[in-house]
Amino acid sequence: MGTKTYDYMIVVESPTKVQTLKRYLGPSVPVEASKGHVKDLPKSRLGVDLQKDFEPEYVTIEGKVQVLKRLVDAAANVKTVYLASDPDREGEAIAFHVAEELQKILPQDALKRVLFYELTQKGVQEGLKRPAALNLNLYNAHKARRVLDRLVGYKISPLLWKKVRYGLSAGRVQSVALRLVLERERAIRAFVPKTWFTLLAKLAHQGVPFDAELAVYAGKKALFEDEQTARGALKALQGVPLVVSDVAKSERKRAPKPPFKTSTLQQTAASVLGFSPKETMLLAQRLYEGVEIAGFGHAGLITYMRTDSLRLSPDMCHKAKEFVKDRFGGSFASKTLRRYENKARAQDAHEAIRPTDLALTPEALEGKLDRRLHRLYRLIFWRFVASQMTDARFETISVTLKAWTADGTEAIFRAKGETLLHSGFLAALEMSEPKESLEGTLPELQSDASLSPENLVLKEHTTKPPARFTEATLIKELEDLGIGRPSTYATIVSTVQERRYVQKENGQLLPTPLGITVSDLLVAHFPGLLDTGFTAKLENDLDAIEANQMKWQGLIADFYSSFAKELEKANEDMPSIKAMRQETGVSCPECQALTEVRFGKHGYFLSCSRYPECTFSKPCILEPDGSITIAENGEVQETGRFCPKCKSPMVIKKGRYGAFMACSNYPACKETSPVTLGIPCPKEGCDGELVERRSKRGSTFYGCTNYPKCSLVLSKEPVQACCTACGFQVMVRVKDRKGETKSLQCPNCKTFVELTAV
Repeated sequence: MGTKTYDYMIVVESPTKVQTLKRYLGPSVPVEASKGHVKDLPKSRLGVDLQKDFEPEYVTIEGKVQVLKRLVDAAANVKTVYLASDPDREGEAIAFHVAEELQKILPQDALKRVLFYELTQKGVQEGLKRPAALNLNLYNAHKARRVLDRLVGYKISPLLWKKVRYGLSAGRVQSVALRLVLERERAIRAFVPKTWFTLLAKLAHQGVPFDAELAVYAGKKALFEDEQTARGALKALQGVPLVVSDVAKSERKRAPKPPFKTSTLQQTAASVLGFSPKETMLLAQRLYEGVEIAGFGHAGLITYMRTDSLRLSPDMCHKAKEFVKDRFGGSFASKTLRRYENKARAQDAHEAIRPTDLALTPEALEGKLDRRLHRLYRLIFWRFVASQMTDARFETISVTLKAWTADGTEAIFRAKGETLLHSGFLAALEMSEPKESLEGTLPELQSDASLSPENLVLKEHTTKPPARFTEATLIKELEDLGIGRPSTYATIVSTVQERRYVQKENGQLLPTPLGITVSDLLVAHFPGLLDTGFTAKLENDLDAIEANQMKWQGLIADFYSSFAKELEKANEDMPSIKAMRQETGVSCPECQALTEVRFGKHGYFLSCSRYPECTFSKPCILEPDGSITIAENGEVQETGRFCPKCKSPMVIKKGRYGAFMACSNYPACKETSPVTLGIPCPKEGCDGELVERRSKRGSTFYGCTNYPKCSLVLSKEPVQACCTACGFQVMVRVKDRKGETKSLQCPNCKTFVELTAV
């Protein structure tokens, strides 16, 4: 018998996709996988011909020779090959490189490109109905990005090896992300807090307590800059009745959020589920490519997950409206299909991220999916459903109260309340995301009603420095600046951490000593390359290549002409940190010789000048003015805070009761303070923050930095979240035996919030 011949075969990049497609196409259609990229630039050399229009030299990736042989052998028995790798630049590159090998045995017109935006029966059939030629413009955009990144990486990295330390690397976009983290850290360190005071009246009417804040005093806005003036107003208003002068009611509407795109999915998964961007994309890839569902088979559950478009299929929007009517009632479904506007830079080739089948509800898949897959799917499912629902409607009440002191000074207080009239889209969104926090209700008040405050409270406020970036907020910043694209956000954020330029502490991103050194050198000697505006322009230029509005060789030539000059100058001018030997005037405690500051694997350290005869060393901080801070015990861990007494940097140290902050000028200055969790104390009138403590018996508990003035004690790990029942501003994690959070509980009223709201 001869070898069986097929009409066509499909080549995808993932073995998981193979299983999904075979379910829809059956055994009569061969489906093969390239297992990712099959060709790339060589690892051991530049691989870009600088003399011939920057043409890249693609070579077969190690281990992919047999994969390509298998694809060629399979293609020998088919009339047409459909190249169905992902519908983006990376996928187009895979398709081109596979096609290069298959053209050895097949004519060019036998190779077709098909795009699957969702791996469902319908999505696969629609893709196969519209085969097209390979997209050269899309491939050129990928080629341009790859060449740009290779030129930067292979030209700057050796410079860092020579000047700083062997093994370091620099990335075109990652270096800009590092700069953003470092600039934010320096803004925090330079921040000078300001204090102001406000006055709050504690009132009650018909048994309903509420607060009113002093808004205007003696004709001026009541934000007191000094405590003495604030206490003067407090004393003058003590015992003075407040008279209701105005009650205004209005209706507020809140529209549903758009469906997810890549960046917002990563941000929401980080804040709601605690997933890193990298983990989110790995899980989303599995949901797109297909997972095995008990009793249903292999199915792709979401549309393509690398997109910055908010466009939705009208057909799916209609199905969502019918789903909403059946699930929540007709008053919850939007009367018209909701459409969401894309940003100017958005690529509209793909839809937003949505479920492929509304019959596969998160409830229907409970216990049939891996737990983390299920949590992410639930987030995507309900965000899409909510996007086609009605607005949430609230009644807001604003009450103005007036008072006059003994000398006739007028004081105006204001109170606000809010009531949910119709939950609208919130009914769906609350299935997967934290509930809406309301202002609180107010009692029914009539004009001219006189109320006597139960108490007047003086509240002290302090301006806060900019927040450190988290992975999610860094991605948002990159997107807002036009840096990176949906396919690169997660890689950018993970790469700066893998290179140890940035470290994550309590969910916040901090530059390491190594990262600070590398970033400062790159900014000083490659200012154009690390300029956010320049990087954003390059992204737009890549989009222009994709749209056939620019030639990729021209982009590279323009970039390299200025880059080569900066590189040549940096080779001459960049100081050698590796060879740095800065004398300190401090004697070595072991041999009394002078010590010097050097740079090593973990940053700056103090070393004996007689090394290697004397091996004394200690980590240290090299300040911008050239001064140093020496750690007494262990490795220096900077905090970004400064000693309130001597203004030296505070560093993390560890004692018998856990970590604490200490002045780096010890023993000359012995100032210490606890390491906070960054969560404000929820007790009313307290300006402290929560800290982790350890009892004499070794058990962990959580308290306030203002102890013993504030006696708040929590036995479980706190989370900065508002209790929807009583408004308490902190909740605690309730964990199972494996240490996983199952729910949140309010320590004030004991209300539980189930996992769907965690």
